[in-house]
Amino acid sequence: ATAINNINQADTNAEVDQAQQLGTKAINAIQPNIVKKPAALAQINQHYNAKLAEINATPDATNDEKNAAINTLNQDRQQAIESIKQANTNAEVDQAATVAENNIDAVQVDVVKKQAARDKITAEVAKRIEAVKQTPNATDEEKQAAVNKINQL
Repeated sequence: ATAINNINQADTNAEVDQAQQLGTKAINAIQPNIVKKPAALAQINQHYNAKLAEINATPDATNDEKNAAINTLNQDRQQAIESIKQANTNAEVDQAATVAENNIDAVQVDVVKKQAARDKITAEVAKRIEAVKQTPNATDEEKQAAVNKINQL
């Protein structure tokens, strides 16, 4: 409106040209203040990094178990980035960020390998101790010595 008013108030061709140039320059200088998507992406990256640290600190998890969770985490992060980039409104950005955070939070390391191996060893120990105790012709001291060796493993 100011550019149009300046043109309307101009008295000479030169003043009209100048008002037009100044108006065009002012119009072209206006850019959207882009903050919503970058803020959402930063929030997702922060959430991702926290979850990644949590996964890497998971006690008793093997590297393979951690890597499986990290692969899922990376997929969720990439999907979040795409959803945020494709969003057209602030509400869509917020929704994409919320879904992404929930998906990231849901990623857990499936810690089973070490415990399963310990359980098998414990079962083998119990089984072997029982077999040793049933050994004919062995004295109680010989049986106990064998049991002690088994328990040291």
